[in-house]
Amino acid sequence: MQSLNIAIEHAGSLSQIYIPSGIHSLKFLEYMNESVLLCGINALQVDAVNLEKLESHAVIRASDLSSMLFAINGDNKIKNLVIDCRNVSIGFIIKSGSVSFENCLIFGLKSSSGAEAFNLSGECSLRLENCVISHFGTAFDVTSSTLNLVNCIIKDCGTGIVMSEATSS
Repeated sequence: MQSLNIAIEHAGSLSQIYIPSGIHSLKFLEYMNESVLLCGINALQVDAVNLEKLESHAVIRASDLSSMLFAINGDNKIKNLVIDCRNVSIGFIIKSGSVSFENCLIFGLKSSSGAEAFNLSGECSLRLENCVISHFGTAFDVTSSTLNLVNCIIKDCGTGIVMSEATSS
């Protein structure tokens, strides 16, 4: 599964990476700095995903225990993916740019009260549409950033959104 790591590392601006069904393990990448689309090949109906049968969907997860799965600077779009954050304490750190998620299921470990799905700081904007975020201590930790949720569900999280100096809609 090293090929997805290599594709993301070498993606240039405006690259599109299409991910087939199956479980794809990633080692932590420093930062996604380019304008990249990561997209599952098949449309994802997030409310119908069975966590016991993930291999029938395009799934990204950490290959080993790590502090985070993705760090993002720049404009990126993530679509039609199941993102397994059970091996990390933070799913996504976003420091700059405009990042969007569409039709994604992002889940952590039920028993991890300190885990965060998203940590936004700096001048960044995050938009999620038709997404489910579940099983985190905190779904969103937002500082000086913009958060826009459209038709999203936050469930089984200790805290949904922690905001300071942020804008939401």
